[in-house]
Amino acid sequence: MEESFAARMLDALLDKYEHSSHALSPGAGTRRVMINCMTEKRLIYRYEDASAKDAYNEAALALTACGYAHYEWAKGQEGQILQRIWLDLDRVEDAYAALGRKSLAEQLEYCKLRLEEARRSCKKPWIIAFLDDQAAQLGKGKLTALCKKGEASMEELLRALIVYDGLGGDDVAQRAFSIECFNDSKRFERTVRNDFLYVAQHYCTELMDADAEESMSRSDLLAFLGIYTNHEVYEFSGRVVMESAQGICDFSFFGSGGAAFSSDALTDDLAIRLPGVRQVTLIENLANYDAYKNARRDPDEVVVYHGGFSSPRKRRFFRMMTEHAEPETQFRFWADIDLGGMRMFHLLATVIPRLQPMRMAASDVERYCKNGLSRSDEYFQQLEALLDQPEYAQFAETIEALLKHHVTIEQEVML
Repeated sequence: MEESFAARMLDALLDKYEHSSHALSPGAGTRRVMINCMTEKRLIYRYEDASAKDAYNEAALALTACGYAHYEWAKGQEGQILQRIWLDLDRVEDAYAALGRKSLAEQLEYCKLRLEEARRSCKKPWIIAFLDDQAAQLGKGKLTALCKKGEASMEELLRALIVYDGLGGDDVAQRAFSIECFNDSKRFERTVRNDFLYVAQHYCTELMDADAEESMSRSDLLAFLGIYTNHEVYEFSGRVVMESAQGICDFSFFGSGGAAFSSDALTDDLAIRLPGVRQVTLIENLANYDAYKNARRDPDEVVVYHGGFSSPRKRRFFRMMTEHAEPETQFRFWADIDLGGMRMFHLLATVIPRLQPMRMAASDVERYCKNGLSRSDEYFQQLEALLDQPEYAQFAETIEALLKHHVTIEQEVML
């Protein structure tokens, strides 16, 4: 059946069929698969307009003539205004064939095979969890939202997930990633990015935690996952010397004013040295970073602006700072005393095992609680749940103090 109003009407009826009990158990139900012409939103029945009404009526009559559907006139409006149209359940397979559309069984089988192939190619737990959830829904005889978007959209998303999984944690520019996926530098951004991020925001626990705290932009979300739209800039102050095949740069020349370094310069042959440095302090908040480096930084201390949840590339920068640091050099992290600050600490500690919290103790909560920030009961339930997670054991007393006062502490109040 060529593209026409009748084809659109039949397509809508088949969509309803796929959501009905008949699709799962043919013949088990008695309810009609029906379009109520007066309330249907997908195919609006403009019966006040004579030409629009005639086109709608003719489509319904054409489907009936082909044996795919039946119709009923509105009471007292016979031959003029339609009330409802319903699918002939004995001709469902013929209806699919007429549209050149795969039957539900064919769609389910195709989607199952593609998901199975993707799962065999992936190792990241959050991607596997997504694929397993999709497969479980298909196992119930229901198409997922992904499958309903069509084969092309599903293939593109699965391709992006497979390629991303294969990066193995390496970072990549968004356009380079798109070329790797589709041989097209812009297709990921134009047609796949939103679906990719939707999956990540619902299955990647680390990203879910970060997004809940920061309300991150799309570019920040991608950067957190290691896909970059722009380079990052890293700010620091103190005795930092960088060496590569291109030469040596001593940033200590800039003193307390600090320096900035582009992520594009993080080459494999780069070495970051901290000569005579006793302590490295990473600070989440920019205002606190500026105030601390200008007034409180010790001569043998390096101060680094951490910012919000760090991307893989920024964590690589932090890790490179530890590689040539003296064994006795201390690394500490200062952030808001809240869920986000503790989660940032945990993430940072995966690349700096010797990391210690700074001004994030229970005593700091007691000192600044009068200037604390009120939060919802749900927020404190999430905070309390950290007490059951071993990786947050060092914050147990801090969490208890936050729960006691029912506030969190922002860094700015400590200035």
